[in-house]
Amino acid sequence: MFAINTEIKGYTTIQSDDVLAKAKELRADYSSAKRIIGIKDCVTDAIDAAYKTASGIADINGTIIADSIYKMSKLDVAILIARNDSSERAMHKAAYELARDAFLTGDISGKSKMLAKASGRSAAECQYLIERKLERMNSELYRRTQRVSSVYEDVYTVAPESPADIFEDIKNGGKFLLNLPTGYGKTSEVIEPLVRDAIYFNRKVLVISHRRSINANICNGIPGLVSYDECTSPEIIRNAMGIKIVVNSLSAAKFKDFIESADTVIIDEASQVISHVLGGEVKAREAVWNALDFVVKNAPTVVMADADINARCVEMIGWDHTLYSIKRDHSDISVKTGDLDHVRGLVIEAAAGGENVLVSCDGAKAAKALAAAIKKRTGVEALVITSESAKWEAQAAFIADPNSTAHQVVIYSPVITSALSITSGHFNRHFGLFTGQVVPSDAIQMLRRDRTAKQFIVGMKAPEYSKQEQLEAFEVRSDAPATRAAIEAANLDEVTKAAIIEALDIDIKPSAFEKTRREHMSDEAWLRDHIQNSLPATLIAQGFKVEVLAHNDELSLLGFVADSQGRKAVNRNAAKKLMASKKAGADLVAHVADAGSANEQEYFEVLRSRAEEVIGRTIDKASARLWKEGEGEGAINRFRKLMKPSADTPEGKVYGMIKDAVERMLKDVKIKLNDEGNVPVETLERLWKSEQSTQLFDKLNAMRLEVIRQGLSIGKASTPVAKQAAITKIMSQLGLKTKKVNGGKSGYYYVIKSDSFEQMMKHVG
Repeated sequence: MFAINTEIKGYTTIQSDDVLAKAKELRADYSSAKRIIGIKDCVTDAIDAAYKTASGIADINGTIIADSIYKMSKLDVAILIARNDSSERAMHKAAYELARDAFLTGDISGKSKMLAKASGRSAAECQYLIERKLERMNSELYRRTQRVSSVYEDVYTVAPESPADIFEDIKNGGKFLLNLPTGYGKTSEVIEPLVRDAIYFNRKVLVISHRRSINANICNGIPGLVSYDECTSPEIIRNAMGIKIVVNSLSAAKFKDFIESADTVIIDEASQVISHVLGGEVKAREAVWNALDFVVKNAPTVVMADADINARCVEMIGWDHTLYSIKRDHSDISVKTGDLDHVRGLVIEAAAGGENVLVSCDGAKAAKALAAAIKKRTGVEALVITSESAKWEAQAAFIADPNSTAHQVVIYSPVITSALSITSGHFNRHFGLFTGQVVPSDAIQMLRRDRTAKQFIVGMKAPEYSKQEQLEAFEVRSDAPATRAAIEAANLDEVTKAAIIEALDIDIKPSAFEKTRREHMSDEAWLRDHIQNSLPATLIAQGFKVEVLAHNDELSLLGFVADSQGRKAVNRNAAKKLMASKKAGADLVAHVADAGSANEQEYFEVLRSRAEEVIGRTIDKASARLWKEGEGEGAINRFRKLMKPSADTPEGKVYGMIKDAVERMLKDVKIKLNDEGNVPVETLERLWKSEQSTQLFDKLNAMRLEVIRQGLSIGKASTPVAKQAAITKIMSQLGLKTKKVNGGKSGYYYVIKSDSFEQMMKHVG
């Protein structure tokens, strides 16, 4: 244990003028040892170093305030700075910390008063400093969420007196945006009467949604209105007065005539429809976008409804519209936020205590792992609803009747973000676990499936690998600069050269749709990468009461261990079920790809079919353990590239470096034998050392985007220990397991387990 620039009993004291460099050095060399930084010399430097190295803080007398600064609230950090440094720099630092806190919890006025008391300055001055810094934070959030401006709201907003007034206005025609809160009566008192009225007066109606579940539940029982999946013949479409359709099908040729003749167009959850077309799983994406844009621009009556109407909705519908808007007030609903492991521990504790628990979880793997952990520790069988299991008997029954009281614990993934309302009051504890797999607005929709809930506890963790970086890697046309350079170097006249370069620029220049899509994808990637900030800030913007959960080490450890053990249990169980399944036939594979699996048996039969197709032989136990629930496919494909890297290509350069490392990590030592030739007596040389992992990471890091393009995720690392860990994670993405070896004075290093390499070699043709 180390005390930097302070003296603490039982700690080794270290004095340093560069506290950050010393803290980084100690973290790299002694990662498991505690580091406490004293604030006596310079409180702001100590705070910065503690944040960057996850170190603790001690006051001017050497008393430990926290063994990790991340256990301190931003308010406590700000007050600590203000009480110990009266300089302008320190004041701005304290204001920044409180702005970060206000960004996540609100209450600027209260925080300003506390900063004023600690610093001796006026509350007005403190509030001004906090607000200026908060303004910069919010401007980025508003830009990324495509939030409409306050000026626009002032000009266009009409506050409706009732849903009936909205209906009376819309039925006369025009363009309308409905920014109305959940439970207002938007569907039952505006949309459904509007559809009935239009059909009664022989006006063709098109109702658009982005999910099958929404399509199945909206506007049912209205004569003359059919669902797109019921349109099995041209006659049905010709005779229909209204079609409710999932946006993906807008570009289908059979609906073209109906779409072009639609008089009334209603888009439910409009911002999500637009988001889905731009970033979801959509075939013929630009054709779908063009069809959507056409009906919005050309139909005489258009209604775009959503609780989160944004700037993209405004841009699509045009400026000649009316906005009906009611500001949401969720001040009666409290949301406590904390780190992911801590909240996972609270979920397990609640289940063990016999409480009825509802959990929204943005990752299917994490949802299954949590269910496995709950079963192991409490014996409770949680119902897990994912995109794969949504049509299975128990899951489908719950979706059909969400007010069922048959399950003590229900955990659901993003397959349920809307079109499901729980009003039974059965669940008395509500949790959310988010790791940047969905954007904040989707996370909030997931949370609020239970309309009776008044408190949520939400755990968050940033994604392990940057979504923005992954997006950048696959958007860059890597051959364009090289092609341009080759043209410029060619022996051509300048006119011809200019013409070719102009053609190249036109070829790589994005269309208007591509620009919009890239902007949308970039915004969503940013929101996901910053989920720990963007979600609480969005909750505050929507009127929820937000506070930070007091950290609990014991529960955090429980949650961390439970997730690790749960994932292992899920993988073991999947391997067993995969081996016990028969191989699905082509008809079943096609059916499941189109409509999803009807039960677990179908799911694993299709998994086995795909596994044997990729592997090229009958699956065995080892291959089943590698395949898991489809994760093994990527590892196998990457390993095949590793063993046969393409020469003189970016792919070959990346995999060539890694292959060299793999070969040396397998042949760790050269052994000198004794005279009998059978007993090793000394190690002559280690072929792989810890510093070589560091060097390999640095080389790969220098070409990060190319590494990512080759299907490998590479983490951020700044210390030798972190770089070694990053290399082991890259090896795991190739199906290779590593083990830690004690190298004596030179420290620990990693080698590849030969059995995992031999197993992967079975998959190389």
